[in-house]
Amino acid sequence: MLEMLAITFDRGNAAERTLSDRRAARNDPWLSEVAVVEHGVDGRYSVKAKNPDVDETKSGKGAAIGGLTGLFVGAIGGPFGLLLWSGIGAGTGAAIGESRESAFLPVVEELKAKLPPDSSLLALIGETPALDGMQSAVDAPPKNVLRRTLTSDQAKELANSAA
Repeated sequence: MLEMLAITFDRGNAAERTLSDRRAARNDPWLSEVAVVEHGVDGRYSVKAKNPDVDETKSGKGAAIGGLTGLFVGAIGGPFGLLLWSGIGAGTGAAIGESRESAFLPVVEELKAKLPPDSSLLALIGETPALDGMQSAVDAPPKNVLRRTLTSDQAKELANSAA
């Protein structure tokens, strides 16, 4: 089952710092797929971190999960997010930006609502065990955690964008 997990932080650079700390201390598979999104004091959204060691030519489940995370980064981060994420994520993120008919719009709007200016978030789309690992490793207060199971319409949209 695919889910989306977003963990918010009160400061603009706190998510990136948390991710860097986890990468230094752990070697979990989800660490290469998680994204950091910041909402600046000027109102702009930007992608601030992506694992530089990820081979973007890889295939299989890992690439798909990274692409799914890229979907949200592209949809939230706008053009800057699309520059940093490729494949299914950026393509689907661009489609969301162009079309108000996407099944992901309610989730994207919910994420934006949880991210006021001068805040940040860690985002991951994947299967339940990976999200459980991330949530446990970050150990954020429940009010800072947004976790949603993808709907069948969202799963169909992702499958169609991958084809």
